[in-house]
Amino acid sequence: MASKKKKSTSLKKLQRCCEEWRDIFDAIRDPVFSHDDKFRIIRANQAYAELAGMPIKKIIGMLYWKVFPIRVGPLPECQEVQESDFVIHDNPPNIIANNRVFRSRTFDVQRKGEDSRHFVHILEEITEKGIVEQEKRKVDRAFQA
Repeated sequence: MASKKKKSTSLKKLQRCCEEWRDIFDAIRDPVFSHDDKFRIIRANQAYAELAGMPIKKIIGMLYWKVFPIRVGPLPECQEVQESDFVIHDNPPNIIANNRVFRSRTFDVQRKGEDSRHFVHILEEITEKGIVEQEKRKVDRAFQA
């Protein structure tokens, strides 16, 4: 009987840990998603689901470029990460979607001793930064004239 109680307690602790991790992941305000080496989404946070306009349960298993950002294939930096051992772009190209501008940072995640890899994308919205930079350039040009 003690063995069953011990398993039940361990299972509850594991479930609690998973719930806490999901809560932490969903607390991140930037859209974040991860996908496998076939570009299928394995996890997304609430911010990503809201941006995509779909519930997380529907997103899981879909090709990420059919969810957000909608494209004809993977992001170029994502393709590069898959084709190499490890790449992080310091200056990734901007993504324009839904009248907003995002910078995607892609990270390769591989567990020791496993062949499978997955990738994490963090989409940082830089729309406001871009607008501020445009206005600053206008002011600078006006003063140079």
